[in-house]
Amino acid sequence: MKPQVIIHNVDQEFFTKNDLDTAEVVTMLKSLPLPRAVRTIVLDGETTGEQKGEQTTRHPMLYALSSEERKLPVFLSSKGRRTRNVGAKRVIAACLKGAPGSVLFTEGL
Repeated sequence: MKPQVIIHNVDQEFFTKNDLDTAEVVTMLKSLPLPRAVRTIVLDGETTGEQKGEQTTRHPMLYALSSEERKLPVFLSSKGRRTRNVGAKRVIAACLKGAPGSVLFTEGL
C-alpha cells in the first residue's frame, strides 16, 4: 500500500524554486521505496532545517509516520545516520537523479 502524503504549511515558492508542481512532488514521495510500517509521509513547512548564514529561508522537512502516528527513522542524514526528519530538497534531488535509496534507511523496519 502506498503511503498517504500530507503537505502542511509549505510555501508555493518551494515548488517553483524546484521547478515542480504539487502533484509531481506527491507522486515522487508516494513512489519512495519505504518500509511497510510507513503509513504517511509529511512535507512540513513548520518543521524547518537548521538555519545558517545571513539569509535564512524556510527549508521544509520530510518525516514518515507509522499507523500509530509515531515518527519513524527511515531517512539518512547528510552524514549517513538514521534520522526521523530530513530536508525535503535532498529527497527530491535524489528522486530526480533516480537514486531515492541514497536518502533512505529501510533495514530492520
